[in-house]
Amino acid sequence: LRALQQRMASALAHVSNDSAEAVGRAAQLVSDPLIEILQLHRALRCELSSLVDEVCDGPGDEAALAGCAARYARFARIFVSHGAAEDELLFPALRLREARDRCGGRDAAKANAVSDDDDGAHALERRRLDDARAALAAAREAAGAGGAAAAGTLAAARQALGRLKETLCDHMLEEEENQLPRLRKAFSRAELLQLTGAIMGSRGAEETVATLEIVVPNLEPPQARHMLATMSAVAQGTNFRQWLAKLGGAAARDD
Repeated sequence: LRALQQRMASALAHVSNDSAEAVGRAAQLVSDPLIEILQLHRALRCELSSLVDEVCDGPGDEAALAGCAARYARFARIFVSHGAAEDELLFPALRLREARDRCGGRDAAKANAVSDDDDGAHALERRRLDDARAALAAAREAAGAGGAAAAGTLAAARQALGRLKETLCDHMLEEEENQLPRLRKAFSRAELLQLTGAIMGSRGAEETVATLEIVVPNLEPPQARHMLATMSAVAQGTNFRQWLAKLGGAAARDD
């Protein structure tokens, strides 16, 4: 718990001091329950772009690459878990609702099958994530050993991260332009709150803190406060708001 408290304090350092109070303000609650997903996508894009810049423009020594590898591991974990929650909870619900609306409930379950295109896109993402992880590890090892191989492995890591950035940004853009408008059309606001809350409920404490570590530094303070407020709103009926305030407050006292 102490480690989580310290990480929470660091994650929230970019938000103004009244952020704990701001979480509960009705004025900061937004009308679109999907804003939490949009803001997370924005933060993930910024984090990945920053990581690519660090690898491309940084010194490329073993210590620097070790830091990049740790950032990458956190990024990959959050991206994969977020995508899994969408694929297991959000998009199956969308396919079933759309099928029900089309056929009045007859054979609606057939629409829940994942298409070949979805499988292919997911396989490409997994390959890009694995390639980037392996390339960073190889570059770090080569930098520690020294020699002529270091420059080549660093170049390969930069290329792998560039390909990953292109693939994942395309994936998130497709969701925002295609899937999210369909969700808004298919479900009421109350239903979207339930679905988004279910995604949040799938995160454990460690994963929630890791998400905030990516979200808060990569968003402007007003955006970060909006997201924290929305996370509290969609988690209504859970202990998220109390957990956030307690964890952040305890961390601040420890400091």
